[in-house]
Amino acid sequence: MFIRVKGTEPYRYLQVVENHREGTRVVQRVLCTLGRLDHLTATGATDSLLRSLARFGQRVRVVEGYSNGQLEAGSGKTDRP
Repeated sequence: MFIRVKGTEPYRYLQVVENHREGTRVVQRVLCTLGRLDHLTATGATDSLLRSLARFGQRVRVVEGYSNGQLEAGSGKTDRP
């Protein structure tokens, strides 16, 4: 599942799409259209949606925690003899 932008300026829409197989072909199926991109970004709905979805992902929580000053950057690699 992924998000894509469909359409041409000024009518660009955000869609939630998934790939599925029909026989030997892989076909995309639109699950829902979230709305016009310009309206969603102007109202802050895209940020709200991302924060809401972030509750279900581990990596995004770590990045958001770092951005909010709740985590410190450190070395992820240790030297081993």
